[in-house]
Amino acid sequence: MIILIDSNHLCYFHSFRGPLTYNNRPVGIIFGFMQSLLSLAKKFETSRFVFAWDSHRSLRKVWYPAYKENRRTPEEEKVMEKEVFPQFMELRTKVLPQFGFRNVFMRTGYEADDIIASICKYNKDEEIAIVSTDNDLYQCLSPLHFMYGINKKVIYDRVNFVKEWGIEPEQWAEVKSIAGCPGDNVPGIDGIGNKTAIKYLKDELSPKTKTFQKIEEGKLKGVVTDTKIQVELPFPGLGRFCVEDTEIFEAKDFLSICDEYGFRSFIAQESIWQDYFNMKGRR
Repeated sequence: MIILIDSNHLCYFHSFRGPLTYNNRPVGIIFGFMQSLLSLAKKFETSRFVFAWDSHRSLRKVWYPAYKENRRTPEEEKVMEKEVFPQFMELRTKVLPQFGFRNVFMRTGYEADDIIASICKYNKDEEIAIVSTDNDLYQCLSPLHFMYGINKKVIYDRVNFVKEWGIEPEQWAEVKSIAGCPGDNVPGIDGIGNKTAIKYLKDELSPKTKTFQKIEEGKLKGVVTDTKIQVELPFPGLGRFCVEDTEIFEAKDFLSICDEYGFRSFIAQESIWQDYFNMKGRR
């Protein structure tokens, strides 16, 4: 089984907690992220993790400059640049590799969602827990692939999706192509939401209605085609990732991370970490 982490999503989740510093530098996101790894290893009884990260550069923004525009105020952006993003970088380039994780992926121009979708696409026979609540990833749901919300600790699978929406997960991109994605500032057909788009796809709208005609007109004008490029996962050109399944975790490396960032509570739980990550040796 693979635990597939939407890493930026998990970092943002921990960024809203109270500040935690060590030697005058913020470490709360790193602490929370690692704490979640132990929780997930316990929950799913595996230490096989894959980490997907957003690239700073976005090919979607090249295609559509207003993509995700104005998500944060200038003041929020300053805080992110000073206290938050540096912890993202340390996790991706230093902490996770030092811990022993080999499957840490980022691809220039692409988002974590694209990487997650690619890994799901090429590992159809592998059970995968996608750690995220981003509904764009509903496209990845299958009999073996499900989502897990770290906050409410709830599993959302294909059965839940079909019960809620009345369509198959692979149709979700078509829904978003019509309705757009307001959270990412991606416009669809004006005035059309997800539920109405689903009715259209299920032939539950009369061709005589203004709503049906508006959708048809939007398709003729290319609105649906343009939006689909933005919302369908993965974004074109990404390719595939080789997921390694032979990772070796050393106790000395784990304890070195704890020493550097002042994670004394993790050191006190050393035996638990050793058990769940099958760590070799001791300091």
